Amino acid sequence: MPQSKSAGMVKSMFIYMAGNVLGKLITTVFMLPLLTKTLSEWELGYYDLVLVVTNVIIPTAFFSVWDGVLRFSFDRPALAGKEKVFANGFLLFLLSYALTSVIAFLAGLVKSIDDLGFIVMIVTLQAGVNILQYYGRALKKNLVFAASGLIYAVLVVAFNYFFLFVSYMGVQGALTAYCLAMSGEFLFLICAIKITPAFRVGSASVQLMRRLIKFSFPLAINAVFYWFLTAVNRFFLPMEDNGNYSVAMRLANGLQIFTNVFTLAWQESAFESANEKGRSKTYSRGFNLYCRVLGCGLLVLLPLINLVFPFFVRGGGFKESKGIIPMFLFFTALSALSAFLGTLYSAEKRTVTVIWTTLLALGADLIVLLLFLKPLGLLAAPVATSAGFAVMLIVRLRLLRPGIKICVDFRFLALFAVFMVPVTLVYYKGETGLNLLMLLAVGGISLLLLKAIWLPVVKRILNR
Repeated sequence: MPQSKSAGMVKSMFIYMAGNVLGKLITTVFMLPLLTKTLSEWELGYYDLVLVVTNVIIPTAFFSVWDGVLRFSFDRPALAGKEKVFANGFLLFLLSYALTSVIAFLAGLVKSIDDLGFIVMIVTLQAGVNILQYYGRALKKNLVFAASGLIYAVLVVAFNYFFLFVSYMGVQGALTAYCLAMSGEFLFLICAIKITPAFRVGSASVQLMRRLIKFSFPLAINAVFYWFLTAVNRFFLPMEDNGNYSVAMRLANGLQIFTNVFTLAWQESAFESANEKGRSKTYSRGFNLYCRVLGCGLLVLLPLINLVFPFFVRGGGFKESKGIIPMFLFFTALSALSAFLGTLYSAEKRTVTVIWTTLLALGADLIVLLLFLKPLGLLAAPVATSAGFAVMLIVRLRLLRPGIKICVDFRFLALFAVFMVPVTLVYYKGETGLNLLMLLAVGGISLLLLKAIWLPVVKRILNR
């Protein structure tokens, strides 16, 4: 990876890290205790399922047009070109919103759907935030992107505190708080990015909109299949188990701090490198660096979650969630690596291939789930999802060849496996003191393994 690209990627990583880390810390530290204290297992399971349903509607209704906006903006270095891409992408967003509203209205007439109004609002707001955030990244306004996540985190905690702890509104209060927080983030992005100059007379282009849909639609279909892969298992579980699933997922989201930060920074690097002859080396270095980030994050988070679990889970229930967290962290890591390879396919404009690899993973997921649901119970859900992502990862690695060859660092993977055994044993069997010692040990080892990321930044700061 050229030094300039590597430095740019590290810079982007730390900008995204600031927003993601603080945002995740705020929502995890304050939201999880609030939700587990004020909602029952059933209520938290229902609240989370509503959000899960919106996640499949968003790419379906809006064609994942934000992916096309980001990708085509990198093909147009001039500001006017980026503005034209965004203007057409936003027009598609507005058309999709109108169509979604009509379909939702008609569906409500045919059959009563619980919380349909909340679902439409969440879908629209999240899609709007997505397209604005991706346009901001295309303009290299990464600080705005990071700040928007922080603003959402602060707002969602504040509104949830009022509607759950002060007003005792239950699930309806939690959904209201979510919508208000998303509205605040949406308005901030509109003001910060200043989108009005993009809308000029004659900026609309049917041809460009078709190209955006042609590029984004396969990614939208893949997002739907991806949703089935990560969420369909939940519909086989009782609502109370969904509550425990939700708690485990929220705590395992700590690893998503590492995955989201790296993926966001890498996506820009991959798009910039898409036309280079030596991109196989760039992709290999990025993939192996990602493996290190994920592996070290997983090793650190297991003892850390064990230590903080009693402080974050405050209700009387949710005890089963602790036992399934290691498997959640594992499938989160596999998911992140698979998404990383998906970014390479997007950079190479091979988005159709991404779809059927996700379909293969979904098939493996359902087979494992149906085989192990009775003997394993709640644990079968993350085990099945892990199996699906393992299949996806292997197939995507193979299909990149012969044009692109990813050279996997198997030495690090072997080292990770060696450390993972004692860390997992201590998580399940060790007392608080032993988990604290393990946290310090793997924390030090992780600093050594990741010095390629943090050491150049420290040197640059000291030399100023």
